[in-house]
Amino acid sequence: MDGRRDQGMRMARCRQRLGRLGAEQAVRLARHLDNDERRLVEQVYRHGQPVAGLAALAGVRPEVLRRRLTSIGKRMQGPDFQVVSECLELFPAKYQPVARLKYLQGYSLQRLARVTGLTLHQARQQLCAVEALISVARQLMAADAVAGLGRSWRQAHGDGGYALAIADNEPASMETEYAGA
Repeated sequence: MDGRRDQGMRMARCRQRLGRLGAEQAVRLARHLDNDERRLVEQVYRHGQPVAGLAALAGVRPEVLRRRLTSIGKRMQGPDFQVVSECLELFPAKYQPVARLKYLQGYSLQRLARVTGLTLHQARQQLCAVEALISVARQLMAADAVAGLGRSWRQAHGDGGYALAIADNEPASMETEYAGA
């Protein structure tokens, strides 16, 4: 009986770290994380591994992994994570790596610039463009919800519903088209 109680308490603490995300949703969203974070989320929330055991295997204190899980959970609950995870393939190819690294994998500006080979200035410019894309995507998603179209705006894109583009010569300018259903 104590084993079940311990496991129940452990899962309750894990749910606290996830906030309003459920374990199933966390595992589903984990596919957008980098490999180490994805494995950690899957081990804890899919396989029910105790954080203390994983920490011992990794050679770190359990508090370190708990903080990391909390940080991952907060990022996955963020509105930008949701929009980018649902709409990344609709963004121009030039901006997809920056959007993925910043909003899905939580890279800092400096790390993002280093990994992509961009200067800090170029990385900042691309982040501004991605923020504009996220804003437009969020507005289009809200418009669909208000209109009650009964389908996601990603599906609408397949039949010419939405197109997002940014002019290459002006990273902060935005052009959008919406072919209403």
